[in-house]
Amino acid sequence: MSNSAIFWPVIIQALITLFLYIPMSGRRINSVKSGTAKASDYRLVAKEPDDVRQMTRAIANQFETPILFYAVCISAFVTGNAGTIMVLLAWAWIAAKCVHVYIQTTSNRLRIRRPVFMVSFVILLIMWLVFALQLGGLI
Repeated sequence: MSNSAIFWPVIIQALITLFLYIPMSGRRINSVKSGTAKASDYRLVAKEPDDVRQMTRAIANQFETPILFYAVCISAFVTGNAGTIMVLLAWAWIAAKCVHVYIQTTSNRLRIRRPVFMVSFVILLIMWLVFALQLGGLI
């Protein structure tokens, strides 16, 4: 497996982040048209209707743990440690993250969303541990 294969899950994560702006923008426009918000409400985003805030939080979440995902993938690539194990973990993480984003932007049920988030969190933790062990020459 090519060392650069690590970047396909990275690309998907970046695209998820970018594409989330489309429905968020649509929800903001609809809230202004329907009168549930004024255009000026979006200056500080404190007064967003719940459906818009749901999408805003989904986007904000793409700048939390995904930053650590990007960092470990790029670090693994740069150090030559983006082998099969790391690539498989990256795909597992992106699969869990896709499910998490879907839940967060649809039903947003915490009873379902939190366990999925925890799966992605544990995978990310494992990625960092594997990277550290590889870097230390232990695996």
